[in-house]
Amino acid sequence: MRILLLLTCIAEIALLPCQAAHPVVGSQVWFAPGEFDQPEEIDHVFRTMAEQHITLARISLVRNYLEPSPGKWDFTLFDRVFASAEKYNVKIAATIWPYAKAPNVGQAAETEVDLQSGERYLEKVIARYRSSRALDTWIIRNEPGQPPANNPLAMARFRVWLQKKYKTIDALNQAWLGDAMWPYREAFRSFDEITYDDRWQTTSTSMWPVPLLDWKEFWRGHLAWFLDWISSHVRAIDSQHPLHTNAAGGGSSMGRLSQDLPVWRGFLDTLGVSAYPGFYQNFGPDRYTFGLSYSTDLLRGVMEPKPIWITEMPANTMSLRSFGDRPPFTADSRQMAQWVWMGIGGGAERMVFWLLNARYKSREVGEFGMLDHLGQPSERMKAVSSVARTIDSNAPLFDAAKPVEPPVTLIVSLESMSLQDARISPTAPDRERNAHMHCLMGVYRALNELGVNARIKHIHDFDWRAKTSRPRLVILPHVVAMSAEDAADVEAFVRNGNTVLATGLTGFYDPLGRFWPMFKNFPLESVFGARPLDVSSVGEKARVEMIKPRLVLPANVWVTEISNRGAEVIGQQHGWVTAVRHKLGQGESIWIPAPVGVAALNGDNKPLAQFLRTVLTRFNSQIPFRFAVHEPDMLLRTMKSGSSYVTMTANTSHEAKRVHLQVPAGLKPKLIWGAAGSLAGDGVLVPARDTVVLQWR
Repeated sequence: MRILLLLTCIAEIALLPCQAAHPVVGSQVWFAPGEFDQPEEIDHVFRTMAEQHITLARISLVRNYLEPSPGKWDFTLFDRVFASAEKYNVKIAATIWPYAKAPNVGQAAETEVDLQSGERYLEKVIARYRSSRALDTWIIRNEPGQPPANNPLAMARFRVWLQKKYKTIDALNQAWLGDAMWPYREAFRSFDEITYDDRWQTTSTSMWPVPLLDWKEFWRGHLAWFLDWISSHVRAIDSQHPLHTNAAGGGSSMGRLSQDLPVWRGFLDTLGVSAYPGFYQNFGPDRYTFGLSYSTDLLRGVMEPKPIWITEMPANTMSLRSFGDRPPFTADSRQMAQWVWMGIGGGAERMVFWLLNARYKSREVGEFGMLDHLGQPSERMKAVSSVARTIDSNAPLFDAAKPVEPPVTLIVSLESMSLQDARISPTAPDRERNAHMHCLMGVYRALNELGVNARIKHIHDFDWRAKTSRPRLVILPHVVAMSAEDAADVEAFVRNGNTVLATGLTGFYDPLGRFWPMFKNFPLESVFGARPLDVSSVGEKARVEMIKPRLVLPANVWVTEISNRGAEVIGQQHGWVTAVRHKLGQGESIWIPAPVGVAALNGDNKPLAQFLRTVLTRFNSQIPFRFAVHEPDMLLRTMKSGSSYVTMTANTSHEAKRVHLQVPAGLKPKLIWGAAGSLAGDGVLVPARDTVVLQWR
């Protein structure tokens, strides 16, 4: 068997090292001069990790630790680290720092000199450690993501980008100045004249939107270019090890952070996320697990068929000092075990905690450590270790386990994020920069509390025209920016026998912010069988009164009056048509042009869950496991392993819950993880903030 596995690895086209077949639990370990730098300290760390079955160490090859003064390199510390990891058979995921100006370590290089300096770092560091038996993966950048920034390298590349897009300076002048309300300025005479302008900020975009939107679009490509630049230089020195990075702010606007994640798939072998409670506050208090689950679905949609990680999640207390502006947070043992199981259920190959050994100087002092202050395993570490041991002892089951892909897809739109970022209303949840994301999160949470996972795909990374043997459901949650070509893709999808559910202001603007309802041809009219007539703000208790099914959906401030052109009316109030259903080809659309997802995220989501349950009726045969009823604060992940299924039922609330699952006929459960008595009659009893893992066969 070992020989066969070795031959399989050798046969890999990319010649990358073998990864463990089943999920691996790991932790960041911090090594710095004068801080965990002695041989006995380093050995203690790796020996403890090996004993606890935490077999992946993420380390940071901080440049100023390796190059304490220009041109003076000292590898003593990290030579010890790699040697000790080899000794205890712990693998290393090494974060490299070819360019970093503290504290913004995830930003792009600013000058050609920065690139040249980065090359020198890579030549030294990659060559030094590429042959280590401990090396598992290169992490090319920590938390790349930043709003567009003015710097010489970006501006030089922006001018080239503009010339490629507009071809002539006259075309650019028409786009930038022809329709702008900004006070008159002379036309540009050449692309070389274009320099950064402070009016490209959000405060001015209502009068001068196109330059800002171009600037944002360029920056998504520019950040990807920089990451690809690092990747290509690493591969030139070491073609044998996988490349990884971890996106920051999984619950934030990827448009604002210039993160075009599907493009990153082209130069990465794996992609992860830094997942901290502060990033997911919009799921509500104590719902961090929902955010973690959301991130795995987002990453899997981006990277499929390549693997995903959870590259950072908190191992202990936050807000002793460093994060005093954020809500304090302390992880407990049950929660940390739950996060690992939810990561596995979402398809993550690695679950890595930040961090093993709390630092005692610099930043984040005393925070996050899985070891206690005397360097011994805490109860939190023992809980995580218990999950790792369970995975190892059930290796054949988890080796083959893959998430069951649902027939439901939620759509993410970078153009919508950028447009909202350009027209923010800081205090209005339905209009602020994350409104599209929050609407998506509201729908996502409601689906998961039905026990239904959802794929998450970027709008231009979804195959709208694929013909499948079974129908699919796509949800467009407040996807405000859509081109005519996007609308044509949606129409083809519906005509091919599928269902689209659109909410909020989906399709009301084109990617440059022009208002489609004012055009003679509203691009989505044929899809909806209707078009927008008027948008009205009706107060904080705005709602959509549904007829089919009969229920009331909270709508958060405003609703849209619809001009019906032949669709079935399913929502009506004040004499307005407010929701419609339309048959088109072999499929149908459902249109509720109100922010029902945002309202559900910030308030009572039971009505939205009830409505979604009726929409899902057509797709239930494709969802093997789900909750029998709406279960607030509960999540269900389902995996398939050979002829078996594995379910992870997570309770995020502060009280024990008994839930009932809809299960394929003939399958019987076996308890893999959970409290004794978890299987009670025909239900599953899940203690507060705990998880039950079952194998079904």
